[in-house]
Amino acid sequence: MLTRMFNHAQLMQKTLDVSWMRNEVIAHNISNVDTPGYKSRGLAFEDEFRAALLRPEDTSLPRLNISLRRLSSSPAIQEVPSAFGTRTREKHIHMLPQQRNPMDVQPRMFTQTNTAMKMDGNNVDIDHEMNEAAKNTIYYYTMLNKVSSELGRLRTVMRDIR
Repeated sequence: MLTRMFNHAQLMQKTLDVSWMRNEVIAHNISNVDTPGYKSRGLAFEDEFRAALLRPEDTSLPRLNISLRRLSSSPAIQEVPSAFGTRTREKHIHMLPQQRNPMDVQPRMFTQTNTAMKMDGNNVDIDHEMNEAAKNTIYYYTMLNKVSSELGRLRTVMRDIR
């Protein structure tokens, strides 16, 4: 049980670290809002992390007929395949990669190059960045409260053991 609790705390720590990194990326975007030619940057993490957390109920049974829906950062709803495996041919069904350890998933920095909001080539939307900063701050403090409550439970268990 303790191992599971510590693993859970490690996963929450990982999400806190990524949230902190995302905050730095957002702050960097905001600080370059007037820099000519600057392209907005972002951090991709959640989709791959979520895929690593998914556990098929029975790996011997294919789950090809089920699909999960998720909301991405774009307003469109996208399909996410739910079968695990490796595509060996182009015409095969799209599948999630083989099961990974969630702790091995690393955030990936990307640059948005397909949009230009201003005539000088800068594509930073200050309203969007401020909104993302607010969402990220709320997420960070929510995760911080969860970690704190996990540690409080652990403290309670250890106190009761004595």
